[in-house]
Amino acid sequence: MRDDYQLDEPVESSSTPSVRPSLPYQSVTQSLPPIATPNLEMLARGTIFVGFREATLKLWGKAGLEHVAALLPDDVRSTTVDRTVSDVAWLPESYVLAWYQALWSGPCRGSRELFIPVLNRMMDFSFGRVRKGLLALANPSKMIVKAGALWRFDHTHGDLTVEAAEGAAQVRLENHPYTEHALSCMAIAEIWRYCVALCRARGVTETHYREPSGALVVRVRWDA
Repeated sequence: MRDDYQLDEPVESSSTPSVRPSLPYQSVTQSLPPIATPNLEMLARGTIFVGFREATLKLWGKAGLEHVAALLPDDVRSTTVDRTVSDVAWLPESYVLAWYQALWSGPCRGSRELFIPVLNRMMDFSFGRVRKGLLALANPSKMIVKAGALWRFDHTHGDLTVEAAEGAAQVRLENHPYTEHALSCMAIAEIWRYCVALCRARGVTETHYREPSGALVVRVRWDA
């Protein structure tokens, strides 16, 4: 995956204090075992690709989907555009990275302002649709604490460490390819920000950076 998006990354060590050290954080280390898959391949659930397709059609119509399809590798296009993807299917995480790059280079024209809305619509059509009942009732802090289990529902691999308090949270992701590229780091940070916004939180913002170890740290704040 080519890194066309350049992430402004402050260098911070793992000993950096949490978002608001004075708050009584509920800290949860969530290293859930990977789902058993052939050859331990890192996979993502089909709902993500359903979300990508529907979001692209919603924002740019059939022409937009054709634009994205033309930029996808042949195997990704054949599996996720030319065919109907099942919600319960498992596909390589590299397909998600390919979609990020195709969206960024294609209809988003290398613009963060155009990329963020398609991520949000993708969430509406995937996670937001599947978890509609949970999100309607969830307290943002309690939802973030469940991030590990929610992540494992859609991804076979990746370890999360979560800290959450009223109005702020920190999620640390490691051992996953999303942490290896600036564009996917920006995407997953926005996805977690939007998850909090879906819980009807107001004033939700995010900052993110990569640690020297390669782990991605995302900090989310909202109006308590």
